[in-house]
Amino acid sequence: MEIFRQQRQQGRGRPIISFELNGARVVIVGARAFQGRWVFFFDFLTDYIKNVLGRSWGENEQREAANAQHPVMRWAEHLQRQMERAKAQETSRDGLFSMPATGAATAWFELAYDLYLIHHHAREEDQDAINALVARLRLAPEFLGARHEARAAGLLLRAGFEVSWQESVGRRHGGQGEFTAVHPKTGNRFWVECKCRQGSGRKTPRFTHLITNALSKHAEHERLLFIELNLPEPQIARDGSGWPAWVASRLRHLEATADAALPRAHVVFSNYPHHRSLEAQGDGTGIVLEGFRTGMYGLGQPITLESAIERRRSHPELEALWSSIEVHGHIPPTFDASFPGVDEANRLLIGREYQLDDDAIGTLESAVVDEGAGTASGIFYLTSGERMIYEVPLSEAEMHAWRRDPQTFFGQLAPPGGPMRGPLDAYDFFATSMETLSRQDLLSAMQGRPDIEEIRHLPQPALLHLHVLGLVSSLDQRGSFPSPPEWARRMRPRRKLGPSQD
Repeated sequence: MEIFRQQRQQGRGRPIISFELNGARVVIVGARAFQGRWVFFFDFLTDYIKNVLGRSWGENEQREAANAQHPVMRWAEHLQRQMERAKAQETSRDGLFSMPATGAATAWFELAYDLYLIHHHAREEDQDAINALVARLRLAPEFLGARHEARAAGLLLRAGFEVSWQESVGRRHGGQGEFTAVHPKTGNRFWVECKCRQGSGRKTPRFTHLITNALSKHAEHERLLFIELNLPEPQIARDGSGWPAWVASRLRHLEATADAALPRAHVVFSNYPHHRSLEAQGDGTGIVLEGFRTGMYGLGQPITLESAIERRRSHPELEALWSSIEVHGHIPPTFDASFPGVDEANRLLIGREYQLDDDAIGTLESAVVDEGAGTASGIFYLTSGERMIYEVPLSEAEMHAWRRDPQTFFGQLAPPGGPMRGPLDAYDFFATSMETLSRQDLLSAMQGRPDIEEIRHLPQPALLHLHVLGLVSSLDQRGSFPSPPEWARRMRPRRKLGPSQD
């Protein structure tokens, strides 16, 4: 369970290596050790980004006029004011306080975390390329592009990929991508190229030229493009569908009209507008995985359950990346995957004994959370031999911890809860629940099938697959799954959602 919680918070790459020594906190990053009085991982990240970019560089930037300062310095200034306001309004006895995820806070900490991940996973032969990346981050004209490369590397590292950085000399001559990403389980390699749209005009922005430029380069491996849209406004499409639908429509148009020689590629589109709204919680942030001439990962394009299962089997690397993007979108708050602000001595843990409100003593056997009420309902086995249900109020910190990791909140690894999002979720649930059924049990359950004689000879895994497909199909026919949004159902290839400058 500890490994599960660690990976849930920190991703599938190299875990945080940290320990306490003589009252101080030591953090190992790659081959280097850092020491300080940090309580939370966020505290460390603030010192770490200053160390990587250079304290003397930061001091020089502070001497510049406000309108000439580097973007990172403006983030730091806004963040400092926001933290001071938050501390003045709400600070617990242990120094813990909360604040909204403003643009400044998100931009600052996410850059720091990506730099930490890059250095923590770096090989000796990567150092020159990584140093060149950091040097570009210090230059305001090159900052957005370098920041996007660091984010793409961070996403891949959290998903468990191994990243091999390319020499900057070869990249300047257009012969290489940013880096090569290797999936550890399959060994498959991806040629990774990162492109960031520049500018902040109000008209419908261009981005397809970034794709054609990237695809014109020679690549020895399967292509994986990361395109940062850098949109000034999240809502572009006129039907309210937002930028993902607009991007998918433009990509379908490019597929149909571009040079036939352009190769296939997987494309990760992102929009991170934090730097545009430093004092507010930004809107329009997100990531979309698309395919260019791959026939897969097309937003709004219908896909059968069997096709989705086959796609997952044949492309485990992309599925792992997307799964990580969905799960590992938060920076870990602590060094050891514990929950910040939660009283570990008194929190509800299955198997632990408690003195309850009516002075009864009981051991917690199971529990569920009522998010609306902010309480947990637990079944306790009392010393009297009875089982009783007690309602226990949860603190704000406990509710936050439960939302981040409901499967381990009560101290044991629980199956994922919540409604099924679609047929694939249902397939996974039934397949996992029934995987121990024997061939005979499965055949008995499938007696009503018209093809029972044809499938009777199949091995257990094949029978299980067919049985679960039938169950999910029955649920789907009864309308048990939520429908996709109307805009997604209406998507068609080459559909034009607005004026284009492509």
